[in-house]
Amino acid sequence: MNKTETIIVDVYPWAEPTEEQKKFFDALPPEEKRRMIEQSIKEGVDSGPPEQTDAESIVDEAKKRREHGV
Repeated sequence: MNKTETIIVDVYPWAEPTEEQKKFFDALPPEEKRRMIEQSIKEGVDSGPPEQTDAESIVDEAKKRREHGV
């Protein structure tokens, strides 16, 4: 069966896309959107399990970032 497929999603291949990235992605054809999302998912899976972090480490990192204006 050959039919036209429309993909409308509020999902982007970036964790926190800029407005420019959103506009770029929204203008792509469905096949390219699918390819980019599949690639992002594959990269995430291939990166392995997340590191284990305790609450103290998270707070310490946040303090360092605040001190350096990040």
